[in-house]
Amino acid sequence: YEDVFRFPPGALGVHVDSSCMRWAQQAMKRGIAATFGVTAEPLSAGIPYGNNLLLALASGYDWAESVYGALRLAQRWTGVVFGDPLYAPFRSRQLADKTPPVIGPVTVTPAGRGAVVVAASLAGKTPDELADVALFQLEYGLTTQYGNTVEFHDWPEPQKARGVKARRFGYSRHFRRKLTGLAAGGTYHFRLTARDPAGLETHTADATFGP
Repeated sequence: YEDVFRFPPGALGVHVDSSCMRWAQQAMKRGIAATFGVTAEPLSAGIPYGNNLLLALASGYDWAESVYGALRLAQRWTGVVFGDPLYAPFRSRQLADKTPPVIGPVTVTPAGRGAVVVAASLAGKTPDELADVALFQLEYGLTTQYGNTVEFHDWPEPQKARGVKARRFGYSRHFRRKLTGLAAGGTYHFRLTARDPAGLETHTADATFGP
């Protein structure tokens, strides 16, 4: 801990380091209202995502809810909240998010026999749009009724998280999914949906691809 910080009343902070328990303890002594530290070596996976953390606080959630909601599922056990876990500085004046996510162009790339890779990223021009994150849902099938869905939440089991090569831990600005077992010669319809932390959704128009 380098004693170079000055914390005004009500200050919150998280040290972006994989061994930050000592920092958290010293910050409490220096007057920070609440902070967060880790008990083990989770690498960057154990640090709360800043955009999710700030959005939750601004939406009226308390410190504990905001911190743990901004952590990856498999690393939540490593963290400890310091200070008042129920501290909610913006609960009485919530900042409503009224900007839905903007989905950029969706690409479909052949990936071998009966397989394609569907990918997209969030786009936009305004600061709110460029700062947005989302969960993604992909619907696809041989008709416009689709029939197959890659759901919004696609979490690995916590005990298997280290063995998952392509992790999908919730909110992101990017989506990429390989679809396999597709019928040769078939024309598939698909639609991608993005849902941001405020629950606002955007759907792409129906489009088609052939494996």
